[in-house]
Amino acid sequence: EAIADGRYPAELQRLTGQQRVAVADPDVDTQPDMAVSAGLRAVARSGLGPDRFGLLLHATATHSGLDGWNAASYVQHRVLDGHGLSFEVRQLSNSAAGSLELVCAWLSAHPDRPAALVTAADQFALPAWDRWGSAPPIFVFADGASALVVARGGGFGRLASVVTVADPEL
Repeated sequence: EAIADGRYPAELQRLTGQQRVAVADPDVDTQPDMAVSAGLRAVARSGLGPDRFGLLLHATATHSGLDGWNAASYVQHRVLDGHGLSFEVRQLSNSAAGSLELVCAWLSAHPDRPAALVTAADQFALPAWDRWGSAPPIFVFADGASALVVARGGGFGRLASVVTVADPEL
């Protein structure tokens, strides 16, 4: 569709092999509501009640909808019933990985709190972002959301290490 209506050049599609890109409907799914949906699923699957969470970090690169508004507080209210602390992390592509490292350090420093939540959500929509032409032809910006519960004790996985690296030269 993007090629047919002139938003994405066919030459770039042939170069990259890109077949699809996730595009949210901003009238239905706002960036913060996408994070809420992912967070609610992650918390439900964890089996932990909202009162067990001491920290929520919301990772994002894009505008959350309102100037001067903290989407992390909204996600905290909707997902954790206001429990714990919440902060928005805006380190672009490194936000979610950096948030994972930060929640691990926070949990180590707060043994009285058994769990933390990382949510990430973005929508690359006009006028702020041109998903089809804002970057070199190596990729197209896609919309999406995810969430991860980090907790002491059980679960389906064990986190052995987190290492993040940033290259400020980019």
